[in-house]
Formats: sequence, structure tokens, C-alpha cells
Amino acid sequence: MKTRGIILFLVISMLLVCVAGCGKKADSEVASDVENPISSQDASMSEEDGQNPVMNIIGSYMDRVGQRASMDIVCEGTDSGRVVISWAGSAFEQAVWEFSGKWDEDTHSIQYSNCKKAIRSYDDSGTMTETVEYENGTGAIIVQDDYTITWKDDQENAGENCVFEFSAIDEDAAEG
Repeated sequence: MKTRGIILFLVISMLLVCVAGCGKKADSEVASDVENPISSQDASMSEEDGQNPVMNIIGSYMDRVGQRASMDIVCEGTDSGRVVISWAGSAFEQAVWEFSGKWDEDTHSIQYSNCKKAIRSYDDSGTMTETVEYENGTGAIIVQDDYTITWKDDQENAGENCVFEFSAIDEDAAEG
């Protein structure tokens, strides 16, 4: 378990060095000492230094408990992130929550108030039908000290007991 945490830290550190910020060119200057950007003891990266702080958590995550939910996080603007959570109900149906919000350094979270939940159904030919269940849902995704993410969904408590672990880097996320 300890090895897994070290590997996760190294992957995130390499991501920070490689990407060096949403919307920045690859030749941008990168800090030589990459620290845990989420830790409150460390100097936080913020919009003042030109880096979107959400860049530190971009990528794909899987729910380690039920393993039926996934979360994708990308940068949006200079201080916000866009999140899509998909939850497979069956091979022919999935619930999808889409929202964006501003990074809150004090709570290490993205707070949102614009969540849209839709049910996507697929027929035998693969044609998708989307039914919106609600809009303007509220909640937060919270980054834990071990780099896992929990989800607090105020509308229907869908994120209860979900613990998302980093699983991959989304290539498009770095482009903000």
C-alpha cells in the first residue's frame, strides 16, 4: 500500500513537470523543486503565478470501492476545473454528472452549483438517448491528503462512500 502511494506521488510529480500549467507552452519555465501542491504547508500554486491550481489533479480517476464509477478532471480557465462523473448502471445505461467550479485552496476542493445529471441509454444499435434528471445540482469534490478524491453530492448523495483513485492522465486535460 505504501509503494502504491509513492508511485502515485511520482506520477503526479512527473505530470507537474511535463505539463507545467494549463494553457502554457511546453517551453515554459518549470520549478525545479516540485512539492505536493495540495498540502497546506507548502507554497500553493495559484492564479497569481499564472498556473491553474486544478492542473495538479487533472486526469482520470476510478472509484476504488464499487469500481463502477469514473471521474475525469480537466482545467477550465485560470482557476477552475471541469468534472465529469460516469456511473455504469448496466451495459446499456449510465448516469453522468457534469459540472465545473472554482478551486478552493482552503478546503482543497472544487465547489460546484451547476451540476447536470443525465441518464444515457443505448439501444441495440448503439444509438444513445439522454434524459436530463436535474440541473443546477450542488456539491464538491475534495482532494484528500493521500491524493484520493471524495465526492459530496448535495442533490441525491450519489457520491456517498465513493473514493476515487488516480488511474490515468487525460491528454486533452493539459491543454485547458
